[in-house]
Amino acid sequence: MTDTVTSYDQVPYSFYSFPETHPRRLHAVAHLLGLEAPAPAECRVLELGCAVGGNIVPMAYSLPEAKFTGIDLVASQIDTAQRFAAASGVKNLELRAASITDVTPQWGQFDYIIAHGVFSWIPHEVAEKVLQICAEQLTPNGLAYISFNTYPGWHVRMWAREAMRFHAEQFAEPIQKAAAGRDFIMALAQSPFTAALLKGEVQYLQGRSESYILHEYLESMNQPFYFRDFAARIAKQGLQYLGDAVQNGMIAAESWPPFSSWMEANRDDLIRQEQYVDFVRNREFRRALICPGSLTLDRTRMLERAETMQATALLMVLVSARASDMKRSMPTISATPATGRSGITVSVATSATKPLPVTPAAPLEVSSIRPSIAAI
Repeated sequence: MTDTVTSYDQVPYSFYSFPETHPRRLHAVAHLLGLEAPAPAECRVLELGCAVGGNIVPMAYSLPEAKFTGIDLVASQIDTAQRFAAASGVKNLELRAASITDVTPQWGQFDYIIAHGVFSWIPHEVAEKVLQICAEQLTPNGLAYISFNTYPGWHVRMWAREAMRFHAEQFAEPIQKAAAGRDFIMALAQSPFTAALLKGEVQYLQGRSESYILHEYLESMNQPFYFRDFAARIAKQGLQYLGDAVQNGMIAAESWPPFSSWMEANRDDLIRQEQYVDFVRNREFRRALICPGSLTLDRTRMLERAETMQATALLMVLVSARASDMKRSMPTISATPATGRSGITVSVATSATKPLPVTPAAPLEVSSIRPSIAAI
């Protein structure tokens, strides 16, 4: 792992935050899928590969009564994360410069274990250790989030990765390598022989930072998996697949007759259904949620459970200086007395000539009292 440490020392991971890994989000998705995971407010969370703290520090800040532990192999990244946490006033977070293989049952049990951007980028034996940690150190109804690159979508991306690594090997500096690799793919995309193949890859690379390209495409280790192979590996550890943290696209294809027939033929085999979805969508990345295999899950009552939940979202006000000049839609807010549950509904005014029903500050005011309910 020396090459990995050196790479991240030279070009640290950027300050990324991943809302889909937040315990509140994980708790909500688990509830929909039939698992009553531990309440987020006072939960214990372990993040494997926390990098510079861009994800774990904001989560710890938002849940001051919960306890967070984050580890990363790169000591310089942990130093950055510690400074970030101190500057944010976070007190409920322990950060350690440690390998995943250093984690033992003596660290205790955790309600949520998060490994984002780790599983595909580590050797097989370390990935097995991730699963072992989940099997041994999740609480009885705990939940783990493991993201990984997937086939079939990564077959084309692997072609691009190998081309980038080949072309970039003549450059010494990491940022030079990343820029050269991207430029090589952009040039190949102009070739009549590879233009169609690389069209999607060019779109994906646009706007990506050199740091992202370096660690996603040019690291020595990057191993995608077919979903069913991942499911088999977690089953060997006594774990089971619950669902994905982000909607996996099953619903979008339901109206396509061949897809519907495949789903019906495998209605009693969730793993095969999910693998069909990956082939249909040419999926490249998954955010899998896993839990103890001993739990009995009932996925048949999703709509019923959803009716008991409230939704939360960030609202963005898009408005020019004068209402009469407004070119884009403006969110408006109204009360929702239906079903006996209070809440808010966001609608959109479609005419720029109508007066604004609420001031632009209204969504901000609603956000400021979150998670309370606003009466408008």
